[in-house]
Amino acid sequence: MVTGLIIVAMELEKQLSQKEWFTTNQLLERMSNQLSETRMLELFRRRPGQQTQYDLSKIQDEIRKSLIVFDRYAFIQLSKDRQSFQTTPAIYRFIEPLRGLQQESEIPQRLAELIQDGYLVNIDEAARDSVDEDLAESERFSAEEEMDATGDLFASGTHEGEQL
Repeated sequence: MVTGLIIVAMELEKQLSQKEWFTTNQLLERMSNQLSETRMLELFRRRPGQQTQYDLSKIQDEIRKSLIVFDRYAFIQLSKDRQSFQTTPAIYRFIEPLRGLQQESEIPQRLAELIQDGYLVNIDEAARDSVDEDLAESERFSAEEEMDATGDLFASGTHEGEQL
């Protein structure tokens, strides 16, 4: 379940970067970043305490096994070498509000409802909003640069390259 949710998060981010395939190492790295070490060891039935290379290899084996199962259920498509995978629309079943949908054609409508309700953010609108925010921030930063000229010692970014 956790592996599926992490893959969904990676898939949603993929839409920003336009990557087609993910590697198993990217998945493992993402899981390590998202989960605490103790939670990761607990999920993969490893002993708590110092994580060894053996534990890491066992976790990688478990992830590979779960990817094979996901491939069997058509959640993902594994490459021939089984080192990378591509998601399919079925992976969205791991998102709680999308469970129980009968057809793939229902997904866009349900995603639109989730965006309208505020659970998800429309990437296109967020990109337009960030351009507006960037313009507002550049005006604000130019005003801050004038204040930095007064010699405020605690201002960030005014002493770049100097040793403290």
